[in-house]
Formats: sequence, structure tokens, C-alpha cells
Amino acid sequence: MSGFLLDAYCPDPNTLPAGLTELQRAAYYTDAHLIWYYFVTIAAVAAVALLIFNIVTSRIDNKKELET
Repeated sequence: MSGFLLDAYCPDPNTLPAGLTELQRAAYYTDAHLIWYYFVTIAAVAAVALLIFNIVTSRIDNKKELET
């Protein structure tokens, strides 16, 4: 996934069209910071999923303890 994001938001300078000025070349990288939002979103979803997993498994363990 990181390779796709890098290609989309921060392309390899060797793949850009030849003869671009510095300002035109910089336009290809204006949204490079957006890559971090994807990783923050993935981390937040993973954290919430782990919390839900912890709650569910704790309830299952508590039910098993009450049964014995």
C-alpha cells in the first residue's frame, strides 16, 4: 500500500516529464503530506478493533468463569 501511495502523492522525480521548471515540479508534490492521513486512519481503526476484541474476549472469559 505504501508503494501505491508514494506513486500517487510523491512520484519518483525520474518519472516526471522532462523540461519542467522547479515550480512545476513542486506541483507534483503539493499533496505529499496526505499520505500520513491514511496511516493515521489505519492506526485508529486498528486501535478501536483491538479495544473491541479486548471487550469481547473479556466477556467470554467472564462467562466461562461463572459457568465453572
